[in-house]
Amino acid sequence: MRGTLRSVRDFYGAGPLHLLALIGCFALAGYAALRTLANPSWPVMLAWFGGAVIGHDLVAFPLYALADRSLTRALRALWPRRTATPPAGQVTVPVVNHIRVPALGAGLLFLLFFPGIVRQGAATYTYATGRTQQPYLGRWLILVAAMFAVSAVVYAVRTGHARHHASKTARGEWAAVAAWALLIAGVFAWGYVLRRAGRSPEDALPPLHATARLLTWQLLPAIGTAALLVVLLPVLARGLRWRPLAAAGWVAAAGWAVALAVSEGAAGLTGPITTPGEYYGGLSAMGGHPLRWLATFTEQAQRYPIHVKGHPPGPMLILWALDASGLHGPGWAAAVIIAVGGSASVAVAITVRALAGEELARRALPFLVLTPMAVWIATSMDALFMGAGAWATALLTLAATAPDPRRGRCLAGAVAAGLLFGSLPYLSYGLLPLFAVPLAVLIVARPGARVVAATLAAMTVVPLAFTLAGFWWPDGVAATHLAYLTTGGSSRRPYLFFLIGDFAVLGLLTGPAVAAGVPALARALRRGVGRSLPETERVRAVVALLAAAALLGTIVLDLAGLTRGEVERIWVPYAAWLTAATALRPAPGRRWLAAQAVTAIVVQALVHSPW
Repeated sequence: MRGTLRSVRDFYGAGPLHLLALIGCFALAGYAALRTLANPSWPVMLAWFGGAVIGHDLVAFPLYALADRSLTRALRALWPRRTATPPAGQVTVPVVNHIRVPALGAGLLFLLFFPGIVRQGAATYTYATGRTQQPYLGRWLILVAAMFAVSAVVYAVRTGHARHHASKTARGEWAAVAAWALLIAGVFAWGYVLRRAGRSPEDALPPLHATARLLTWQLLPAIGTAALLVVLLPVLARGLRWRPLAAAGWVAAAGWAVALAVSEGAAGLTGPITTPGEYYGGLSAMGGHPLRWLATFTEQAQRYPIHVKGHPPGPMLILWALDASGLHGPGWAAAVIIAVGGSASVAVAITVRALAGEELARRALPFLVLTPMAVWIATSMDALFMGAGAWATALLTLAATAPDPRRGRCLAGAVAAGLLFGSLPYLSYGLLPLFAVPLAVLIVARPGARVVAATLAAMTVVPLAFTLAGFWWPDGVAATHLAYLTTGGSSRRPYLFFLIGDFAVLGLLTGPAVAAGVPALARALRRGVGRSLPETERVRAVVALLAAAALLGTIVLDLAGLTRGEVERIWVPYAAWLTAATALRPAPGRRWLAAQAVTAIVVQALVHSPW
């Protein structure tokens, strides 16, 4: 008997069970063909079948084979250690199948529900079912996001299991990234349920104040920019002198934000500040008399667009000053906002360099440039707030760490820092908790009395000027709170959901690389910032303290309940300092930079935000 089976295997090439299964398949196919021949429309069915075979084998198969080959080669270039044969005794989990499987599922679902997703035959569908095709796109996007999220979690778990002999640090990083992914996926699923139940009617895609969409070829400039920066930034961070590196980082940060925004065309750059309810809608009320407008701001606030009455008058005065100086139109305003917002990456790196050394600053700068929050830098007025706060802290740090605090240049920096700090409460009421970051700088640097006195004195200039001009800051807060209550909006959003959901949005802004650095941040904070520590540990604790101060600011705002939603822009000034925690990891690797870029591109592709 065994000899007969061996002969069959040698002749046929496989076992007898394979042959039986194949015969059964042919029998089933023959039965289907006979049944089809009884239908008078069998020629049409045959034509469709033949077209599908030809379309798949001659058109679709080469395309997705090319896509798969491109994916494997890209992964080999970005993560050579993940694709090369591992050394003896070392186990690695290939990432390629964790991209292939959800991508295949997304493609199959798209083909199955293509007419509904693109709303083909919408009138016929509505007539036949009494429903619209509107939910198809959103539900497909949710399924795609869920498949990739589950695949990412499975990959993280498999990697952690494969590295059970690895260090505790590596396991902690992957656990933090898995928690980051689960938090975001869970919050969006929770938001979908609330939306369906009618308990979160203010947002179409809670916890984001945004709508779902799908961009494809429009993101090619962003993809090309990301690939270039992933390759160049680590090289520049290692080899370029500091000042040219800072200038290159500024240009790269602004360029990355613009590359993401232009996926929506020119409207992606100017639309966020010109849409109804934004600042430009209230510019006409100022006319040529900004001081007269300022003196009556709180009395007339409820007549202005929502973003004007929801903020202090500082942003409107900046727009008026740009227009009065000859820089007319939203294009110039967008250029200034993006330039100032892009410079924040350099300001944060300068602060890290002054307090913790150049090595840690060089580690953080690539991540400060290639950050997911760039989606909201072009163009949100909060990007300008971020730049103002970051440069105020950087100037204070330079003055506090100067070797000779009595020099005029040092005191000038302290005065400039004080002027910027004094302006922050007049740019946004939500910037007050950001003062935790300069407080951390003072705790670490312990500047002389001259520097502190110059900073505090300069901080009174802007509040005094606004008060003399007729704007009393507490009245502005009261007017904004009245708008908060009367317009509904945030006050109608569920507190508990956004208490948690706001931090999922913060995770989107900072990206997986910051999540991977959370265990290192916690370890550094436990060691403290005492001067008795070894220098390598002390400087790491300093960076951790800056990030923790920014996190504390977000917690205070979140607990207050006034930031229920729309935090994708409110968190921008805080997210920059949290990103500095990437300095606590080893020198920037391209895989984490690529993960940051992919996060930003996915968000831009799937989410249409008004900012």
